[in-house]
Amino acid sequence: MSKYETACSSKICTTHQSRKKSFYFPVLCPLVPGLQSYDKVDLLRRRWCLPSISIHGIEHSFDKPGAPTLISRKVMGKFSVRVVPAQPPKKIAQKVKAYLEQLHQLRGSPNRLEIKIFRDGRPFLGDHTVKNYQAAARAITRVWQKEPDLTRDGAAIPVAIESTKKDVILIPMGQSLDFQHENNERLAIRNYINGIKVFINYFFELASAENEDSEEEEQRQNEREKWRLKMV
Repeated sequence: MSKYETACSSKICTTHQSRKKSFYFPVLCPLVPGLQSYDKVDLLRRRWCLPSISIHGIEHSFDKPGAPTLISRKVMGKFSVRVVPAQPPKKIAQKVKAYLEQLHQLRGSPNRLEIKIFRDGRPFLGDHTVKNYQAAARAITRVWQKEPDLTRDGAAIPVAIESTKKDVILIPMGQSLDFQHENNERLAIRNYINGIKVFINYFFELASAENEDSEEEEQRQNEREKWRLKMV
């Protein structure tokens, strides 16, 4: 047995034998020490808290059958920048544009570079300590019999915060693999039924929450307003 096969006989790669003749051969499988070398906090921080760039497509390049060697006279790439709270979209767009123009100038290319910014949107961040979020957490726990995970995702809905001057909560109904905003978007019947139950319980919890009419609460709301303005 080779060193490669010995490595892949671990529990991490129990399906290696069935994939031996597939696309995964001969890819080395990570062992447990290799997996443990990644910092979980750093991985989640990169996924939830740091900005990122997504490439959506390249147009005008040759995409027909065959293997020609021609070079297109014009190519257009599309990408988006995912900003995070406290990042002003317009300033970030200007910095990205300036950086690309600087790289193009350093290359000394005779080609012309044109950058167009189609639209931008402000990031959104909620405070899970307010009663709005606490009511949703209790509703989700009651229906699903499990406490909700507090994560950050790519939801950009600051317009509701700006118009209402209140904390806004985004309560999901589907799963992470439901192909949201894509072809064949789906929603499981179980999620649909439980989603209805969650909203019923949420409104019940929100209506039964006590309102504090005190100077401390007023001061807290003023601090919350300042915090919201920083996040959008």
